[in-house]
Amino acid sequence: AREIAKLPSVAELAPDGLALVAAALYHDAAWTVRIRDESVAFCDVLVRPPADDHRELSASLMEHSLGDLVRSDSLGRASRAIRSLDQRDIEGIEGQIISDAENLDEFGVVSLWATIRRGALDGKAIQGVIDRWHRRKEYHFWSARLNDSFHFQAVRAVARKRLATLE
Repeated sequence: AREIAKLPSVAELAPDGLALVAAALYHDAAWTVRIRDESVAFCDVLVRPPADDHRELSASLMEHSLGDLVRSDSLGRASRAIRSLDQRDIEGIEGQIISDAENLDEFGVVSLWATIRRGALDGKAIQGVIDRWHRRKEYHFWSARLNDSFHFQAVRAVARKRLATLE
């Protein structure tokens, strides 16, 4: 997220650096709560979708943890960013950056590892991962993701490069 914020076309929008870092660090913090209370298994973090209240719990945890450490305006921006991540219209530049950073994960090794792990948990061999890749290409999944997942053209260009490398 910090690297995305440094891109010239993004930097000119003047994201709040403190809000960005706080939101980036806490946007998935709900997983830690769920792992501690044993409502999810550790391996679920990389392969299963989060619960419906995931963003709300993550933002609340951040507010509680950082309330005395982060300026209130930055904390408010970070909270709005996290809470809006599951919405179509992401609030604020910080939320858009976090969204793009999170979506960029799908275009690289992190995504490949998660796909392999998901396949292993579902009892599929590596051929299942390869078949999934080919199906996604056949149905133009990657083109749709490139067009619909990013707020910034510069990040879309990074995703295209990563996709070419992954392929």
